[in-house]
Amino acid sequence: MDLHQLIKDMHSNVLLYIQSYDINRLSRFLSGYLVRKRDMNISLTKEEKNFRDKFTTWVRIYYRETKFNTTVEGFILLHSNGSHYNAIKKFFELYKMWYQKEFNEEPW
Repeated sequence: MDLHQLIKDMHSNVLLYIQSYDINRLSRFLSGYLVRKRDMNISLTKEEKNFRDKFTTWVRIYYRETKFNTTVEGFILLHSNGSHYNAIKKFFELYKMWYQKEFNEEPW
């Protein structure tokens, strides 16, 4: 399973993977996935490389944020009025918009 498929599966049942609506936990889970692949010497797919290299920058541009000392999950949470539930929903909305722009197709 690649990262895109994992995010697609998580979209329909995020609690199965991270047990709570917590944007920080989601971020750590996805980062851990990429680190584990690196540690196992498994090459990242094109989508995984693009996510790792471009998604954070895209979110910062989307929100027109210039303060780079805040994490991307911090931006999402801030723009979700501090609600982790809404931040999780917003992450998937942002991922979908980014994926459509980056790959010119629907992610799910």
